[in-house]
Amino acid sequence: MTTLAATRLRSEARLPPQLASSMRPELPSLALEIIDAIREAIPEYARPMDGPYGQALTIAVEQALTTFVDRVADPTISMDQRDEVFRRLGEFEALEGRSLDSLQAAYRIGSHVAWQRVMRVGRRDGYSPWTVLVLADVLMSYMEELAELSRQGYVEAMAREDDVRWRWRQQLLRLILERPPVPLDAITKLAAQANWTVPAEVTLVAAQSNARCDKAALDPDVIADLEEAPHLLVPGTATPARIEMIADALPEGRLAIGSTVALTAADDSLRWARQALALADSGIIDAGRVIRCDDHLCTLLLSADPALMAQLERQRLAPLRPLSVPRRRRLIETLMIWLEAQGTATRMADRLGVHPQTIRYRMRQVEQTMGDQLANPELRFETEVVLRARPHCASAPSGRLADAAGETEGHTLVRVRSPLFFAVVVTVLSVLAAAVSGTFWWLAAHDSDARFSATRDEVRQAAEQGAVNLNTLDYRTAEEGLRLWQESTTGDLHDQLVSGAAGFLDQVRQARTVTTARVLEAAVTELDERAGRASVIIALDVTVTPATGQPSNKRERLAAQLTRTADGWRLSALGQVPVTES
Repeated sequence: MTTLAATRLRSEARLPPQLASSMRPELPSLALEIIDAIREAIPEYARPMDGPYGQALTIAVEQALTTFVDRVADPTISMDQRDEVFRRLGEFEALEGRSLDSLQAAYRIGSHVAWQRVMRVGRRDGYSPWTVLVLADVLMSYMEELAELSRQGYVEAMAREDDVRWRWRQQLLRLILERPPVPLDAITKLAAQANWTVPAEVTLVAAQSNARCDKAALDPDVIADLEEAPHLLVPGTATPARIEMIADALPEGRLAIGSTVALTAADDSLRWARQALALADSGIIDAGRVIRCDDHLCTLLLSADPALMAQLERQRLAPLRPLSVPRRRRLIETLMIWLEAQGTATRMADRLGVHPQTIRYRMRQVEQTMGDQLANPELRFETEVVLRARPHCASAPSGRLADAAGETEGHTLVRVRSPLFFAVVVTVLSVLAAAVSGTFWWLAAHDSDARFSATRDEVRQAAEQGAVNLNTLDYRTAEEGLRLWQESTTGDLHDQLVSGAAGFLDQVRQARTVTTARVLEAAVTELDERAGRASVIIALDVTVTPATGQPSNKRERLAAQLTRTADGWRLSALGQVPVTES
């Protein structure tokens, strides 16, 4: 034990044991007084108390005061937990790109407020001036220990300068993408700390989950966040050289290059890139490893709200629903060519490889079936939008066409038919999140800058659990399984499951099957926090075990719509998206 530490221990040992009992009732109000003084004097700590920063400040002050009183009561008590917490505080300041000035000032303010309270308690409880003096010395020494612990944590973090700068830039990217937008001066200040020049325009890049990145291969001005859903920000335009650089740094999986936008619209560029990535994974966009959003803007627009497009499709193509599938297919193909060819029979015949008279016959059928809809410019436009939103419909007669039940194939929403309908399997990569240890490290990771990310995680987890629930059913416990289905859903999907419960039970009991599911991956493609709606692409691995014979495995991708309810996010629609074989 050092001479200084031994001296302090002797000082604490000379304090009367009952002093701790006098001080302990003061701690709650003293903690609040110290927090108020710190928040009033130091702008960096003047944040909402119900957020991560407010929680961190509260925990730090309460930890310091409680441990101090415990040590007055027992000078030999272990300080290991306290030491770790206050080293983390210093490390956190370094990772946030700040100096230690604010934290050291907070310690000085805390010491001053605590000292004033000590004097009042000492006079009130009749302690001698000598005892109060010794207690003041112990208090000042204690605060110096806290400051030294934080300095050690700060120095250790700064020693990892490259890693710290990377985290600064990661935090900067999160700040740029935050909505509602943060003030530009806040971005500029953090950019200066991270040694990064703020550009006027940016291009966002989305990568598949768990993409391995060679950070050293990235250009110095490219900033990235590789946790959870990897994405990068490229200042200016993503030139071919830039794209090649990013592809080399992220050698595995697909990349989607968003459109170049103003800095304030960076979140739009990333949203489009992630949407393009999801559409490529589902086979709707036919693309190679690198997808450029600018090459697929119309597809992105038409795919932005699958549920709304499905609703429009049901309305505009409703007259075709009673027809047989082959006849409906022919008329949809003819109608699309008619809209593209401006109604010229000869041009339409050339496109379809048939006689013009055949086109005229088909168009009479279209007109008889569709009625006045094609004569109305607004309805005609909506019909063309619907047809263009059906992938490959114009070029391939076997594309997305309405089935015999009147529903649509492809990625539109499907009707729930039986428990075995959900026994399908999907291929996508797994999403993992990095965990951060330590109380304040955890609080930093859950800063207000990450609120949107936290909601996205909540949506993804609800979608994963709901998809697993709706693809798991054991004929021996079928009633319990169907109850779980109903608890996982809301809206029309919930009503369908409730109304079809009896039929489902009969089917699964007759089949004597056991179906289990495992999530391979899930990606949130759309999230509207204000409206309480979200879209998720989910990959499942489903095993179906029949009464006799061997289990079978299948794969399928599902497009889920979620709605926020009073009990959390619930599935409101579930549909299939095409699976393309590699």
